[in-house]
Amino acid sequence: MDFIPLFFVCGGTNYNKPLPGYENLRLYCPRCHNISLIAIKKRAFFTFCFIPIIPTSWGEALHCTICPYEQATSADQLNTISAQSPQQQQSHLTGHFQNQQYAPMPMGQGPGAGSYQYQSYHQPQRV
Repeated sequence: MDFIPLFFVCGGTNYNKPLPGYENLRLYCPRCHNISLIAIKKRAFFTFCFIPIIPTSWGEALHCTICPYEQATSADQLNTISAQSPQQQQSHLTGHFQNQQYAPMPMGQGPGAGSYQYQSYHQPQRV
């Protein structure tokens, strides 16, 4: 009688994809301070030998493409956010920073944005 070892691979796999209808929606990430939040359709499965068997989570979420920030959302919230102007979208997602001493600034705003003037180090002498 021979013993043949068999190896089975188990784990989890994410099958996330952009949410249809919200592909062009980019929002401000409160964690990494970039405009990199996208709406995704989240699906995670338990896999056995690389075959998805049991779904472990699903739904809509806002996912940052740079840092691991993720926030569950609904279609109603996404409709409300996409109907707003870009400035209102940023204030909607960064509202929890308003009680702190400083708040993240949208891109192109804040101290020093557009106010830098080049000054050469070496000044030519006039004779």
